[in-house]
Amino acid sequence: MTVVEKYMYASDEEFYLSDEWQEIKNDILERGRFACRVCGSIENLSVHHIIPRKYKYLVDFDIDSEGNLMTLCWEHHEMADRKVDRYGRKLER
Repeated sequence: MTVVEKYMYASDEEFYLSDEWQEIKNDILERGRFACRVCGSIENLSVHHIIPRKYKYLVDFDIDSEGNLMTLCWEHHEMADRKVDRYGRKLER
């Protein structure tokens, strides 16, 4: 699948439900040995975009490329997305 084809999805939610994302996600989880890169947890894992996907049209590389993705547990993913602070308190947007 080309970068252009990936961005043809109606929404990011639609992309995240696609077989393409599931394949990418599984590759990243496997590369990360199914553990959070921050704390090593093997529970509640997700794949985090270092540069958020909302910037896909502003960068000159594939935002979903291996170099822009990492395995994080849910807690550290929330922190990385700046939704909660290191104490688990919800941040205002």
